[in-house]
Amino acid sequence: MERDSERYKDLSARHGQTTDTLRNAKADIQLLHSAVQERDHWIADCRTKNQAMYQANSELLAAYRDKNAWDAVKQREPLTGIASVEVENAVQEYQFRLEDLRTVEFKPESVVSQMTLPGTASAP
Repeated sequence: MERDSERYKDLSARHGQTTDTLRNAKADIQLLHSAVQERDHWIADCRTKNQAMYQANSELLAAYRDKNAWDAVKQREPLTGIASVEVENAVQEYQFRLEDLRTVEFKPESVVSQMTLPGTASAP
């Protein structure tokens, strides 16, 4: 009877440890799942910005590809300077578009360092 009681206490303690390990593992899996979703969202955002940047660069190249000598003379027109203002506005527009499309370095919001190793207790 006494041996069975000791064995039951030992098995109960091992069950508690196993339950804690399982709880920690599930928390780690959820944390990793969140990190993967966050990274996938960042990659999709980068893809969208890259496509928009490619479009902006294509428009800019098309504007210069179709430029002829007469357009260059009109741009340098010294009397009113309207053409140079238009060029400055176009340059600023492209600069703003490119700044909006700039991708920042990926920094995860969820802290992966909070993950626990098997057999260690996790911080609440």
